[in-house]
Amino acid sequence: MKTPFGGAGGKRGLLSETQIKATRPGPKESFLNDGETLFLRVRSSGKA
Repeated sequence: MKTPFGGAGGKRGLLSETQIKATRPGPKESFLNDGETLFLRVRSSGKA
């Protein structure tokens, strides 16, 4: 099952500080999520 943010449905675990810091902007906007309601949007510009 896909979520609206591109992740797999179900419990995936928490986002770690390491995962967040290792994420770099790409050519398209992307999302990291915890499989629940928390998500982090990563913009292609790298800005908040």
